[in-house]
Formats: sequence, C-alpha cells, structure tokens
Amino acid sequence: MTKTVLLSRSLVLASFLGLGMLASGCSLFRNRTAEEDSRLQAQQLANRGTEFLQRGELEQAGKLFAEATRIVPDHERGHAEYARVLWKQGQQDDAIEHMKRAARLSGDDADYQIELGQMELERGDLDQALANAEAAVKSDHESTEAFALRGKIRDWQGDSELALADYLQVLGQQPEHPEVQLATARIYLQRRRAQRALAILSRTPGQFSETYQPAAVARLRAQALKQLGRHDDAVQLLLNAIRGGATDADVYYELAEAQWFSGQPENAQLALRQALEINPDHPASLKLKTLMANSP
Repeated sequence: MTKTVLLSRSLVLASFLGLGMLASGCSLFRNRTAEEDSRLQAQQLANRGTEFLQRGELEQAGKLFAEATRIVPDHERGHAEYARVLWKQGQQDDAIEHMKRAARLSGDDADYQIELGQMELERGDLDQALANAEAAVKSDHESTEAFALRGKIRDWQGDSELALADYLQVLGQQPEHPEVQLATARIYLQRRRAQRALAILSRTPGQFSETYQPAAVARLRAQALKQLGRHDDAVQLLLNAIRGGATDADVYYELAEAQWFSGQPENAQLALRQALEINPDHPASLKLKTLMANSP
C-alpha cells in the first residue's frame, strides 16, 4: 500500500514538473517570436523607406526609418538609411550620429566609414574625415574607395606625396577611376611631370565625358601639352573641346594662353575676351591680359 501511494505521488510530482517545463518553454517561445516579429516589422518598414528614398520622397522615408530604428534600436541598415535621408535634408549632425551608429553595429564596416568620411569632408572636418578613411582602409585593405577618400583628404590637407601614394594604390587596382585619374594628373602637373599626366589622362578618354564635363579633362591635357612646349596641339585640343560644349572661362583662358605662346596673338585676344565675358574677375585671365598688354 505504501509503495502504491509513493508511486502515485511521484507521478503527480512528475506531471507538475512537466507542466512547469512546458509552460516555461512556451514562454520562451513567445518571447522569441515577439522579438522576431519586431525585427520583421522593422525590416518591412526599412524596405518601404528605401522605396520612398529612391523616389525622392524624403519626409516619408525618414518617418519609416525612424520607426524602424525605434522598434529595433540595433537595426543597422535602418540607421544608415536614416542617416542618408537626414543628410539630404540638411540635418548633418543627426545624420552623422546615425551613420556612426550603423558603423558601430556593423563592426566598423568599410563602406559606412567611407560614407562617414565623406560627410565629415563635406562639413570641413578634415581630421575626422581622415580618421574615418583610415578606419575604412584598416577594415578593408582592398577597398579602392577607401584609398581614394584618404588620398582626397590628404590632397586637401596639402600632403600631395601621401595623396599620390593613395591615388596610385587605387589606380593599381582600378585603372579606370576618373576622379582619381584627374586628381593624380593634377599632382603630376604640379610637379612638372607632364608625360605622366598625359599617360594617366589618356587611359580611358571616352569614360571621362560620361562622368565629368569635357572641360575638366581638356584643361589638364592642355596644361600638360603646354608644359611639353606643344602649344599648337593644346590649341587644337581646346578648340575641339569648345566645339564639344566645354565653354567655361577656364577653357577659354587655357586657349588664349596656348594661342599666345604659339604665335597667334589676335586669336589669343579673342579667346581672352571670351573668358572675361564669362567671368570678369577670372584671376588667371586678368593676369594673362596684363602680360599681353605689357608685351612688345
């Protein structure tokens, strides 16, 4: 009889324990599901926000990204996209804070660090921009955009030696990088290395016109040709650029200078007049005007 009672009590106790464990498991399941639901909701909000952002509807996009990051504070993409919206809306401080949050959540992803560096650069904080670029390079040694950003910042800081090293690193991996090609050519021209500048600018001539105004490339090529004493070639190049739509004051100034030194004073006067009509305060044109006026 005693054994039967003990057995019955054991079965009852086991039943209670089983029910307790089942209840605990259900609670854990409910908690996990609630978290997953929150993340799913935040992801859906972020996806809708991206659609609005792509359509240029910044206010609606911002509301959706803000809600996504409220529901899930560690929503990496939500913070990054919200930062982009805020930046476009001119809220630079808030944008940078959200992009920093995205970078931290990602483990200092190089792409986020690059975006942060570009934001800081546009804001004029070169030191912080450089720190972000350094972090991007450290995070991804193969990122050409990280080296391009660091080179640009160093260039702006006046350190052309280190800037050139970064630019050459980029071109070693990606020879067709218009922004870096132009920046590299400028540095070579500053160092009177015209042949190197021409080599950089001649790699992909068709690509430049799609990314930059033809004037930017024409000016640099003309400067290189003039350094080499090839003024007639510079004149022809600039005339072709003008026919192609490159009609800013800088191009007309370069043309006037090339014509002057190639023995075409009348044409140089006409080109210089055109440059000063476009920009009466154009410094280089005013200097050339004085030189021409004082020449015998």
